[in-house]
Amino acid sequence: MAHKLPKGSWRVLIRRKGHPKIDRIFETQHDAEQFEAQTRAELDDAALLWSPSMSFGQAARHYLQSLAFQKKTPHTKATERTRLRPVIDALGKYSLESLEDGQHLVRYRDRRAQRVSERTRRKVRPDSVRLELAAAAAVFGWAVANNIIVRNPIRGIRRPRGKPRDRRVLDHEYNGVTNAMAANSVAKEVQEAARFVFLQREIGCRPGELAALRRSDVDLEAWTAKLRNAKNKSKERLVQLTQQGVDAMASQLAHAARAMPDSEFVFTSESRSGKVPVPVNYRRLIQLLRDEHIVDKDFYAHACRRDYVSSAFENALSHVNDMQTAENRQFATEQAYNSSRAPNPAMRARSDKKTSVRSVDRVRVLAKHLGISLKALTTFIQIERRKKAAPRIKAPQPPYRTGGPKRL
Repeated sequence: MAHKLPKGSWRVLIRRKGHPKIDRIFETQHDAEQFEAQTRAELDDAALLWSPSMSFGQAARHYLQSLAFQKKTPHTKATERTRLRPVIDALGKYSLESLEDGQHLVRYRDRRAQRVSERTRRKVRPDSVRLELAAAAAVFGWAVANNIIVRNPIRGIRRPRGKPRDRRVLDHEYNGVTNAMAANSVAKEVQEAARFVFLQREIGCRPGELAALRRSDVDLEAWTAKLRNAKNKSKERLVQLTQQGVDAMASQLAHAARAMPDSEFVFTSESRSGKVPVPVNYRRLIQLLRDEHIVDKDFYAHACRRDYVSSAFENALSHVNDMQTAENRQFATEQAYNSSRAPNPAMRARSDKKTSVRSVDRVRVLAKHLGISLKALTTFIQIERRKKAAPRIKAPQPPYRTGGPKRL
């Protein structure tokens, strides 16, 4: 506690194992007691930081201030903050040690799935619960990385998933978008929204990437656009435009130059303060097309990306070019967007050919490892396959006596 010195001032002396000594002099008792209370609270918080008795709410607060969280994109940080709120409200007072067995998390998952949202007046979607658990897993992962707990309890919990999305751009929606782009009687905002959907369908990019596209990154002469706001931490990628895409991009650049000449974005709008141009809110553009009955009520922006990838599968385009344009790192990720209505025979034949080539390469490596020729190993494999394919004939068994030796 703070004690008074003979000269009338107040001294605060705090000794804590593992921390440097704190010795301060104050003129008034109030300042000394306030400093002492604040310092002891900070030391207690620091002690709890490395203890499993730390609450989940405290861990979430420290995680949101950590370097691991600050490295993430602004969109990811905003999403995690939003998804962590209901988890903190329900489990914020529980210690990390009590949550490590996962029982409280399972109960939270089940109760959250049955709860009715105050905003939508519907049950919380399974995907929302999954994202909330993913945000909580990031907090537990931070705790594991700092040796506070041993394991991440979210890993042993089944996360709910909604129905897989297979929504594509319908024919009447595509025609409505193209007609809205060309019609002079349509409002300028509706034309801009139609160009946004059309360009996203032509490029196959994410809506956030197109919204953040800068005017300096568009080269109409080379028919290219450079996307910088990528999801997978890649610096940039160059996508090729079609003839129709170039025409739509030129129209949008002309409209943006007239509407907001000071902005650097192709699709732009004013910020809430009205002073700084910011990337357009593409959700507002999609809602505008819904209100004008150009697209259906269940249309969403990511359907354009899914339609692009699905069309690539149907038309047997090169997967390498398709994955580079859509920025899918793995073939499985590209398959997740595939909602093609029928496989292409040429694509299937090319896939079978690649599979056979990979098999020959494996046999060649095995022959080199065994020190024999490729022909000898191939012959051996064929003989073994014939043996396995041939029907097995059981040899006749000799008769066995069941009784003892016959007496004469």
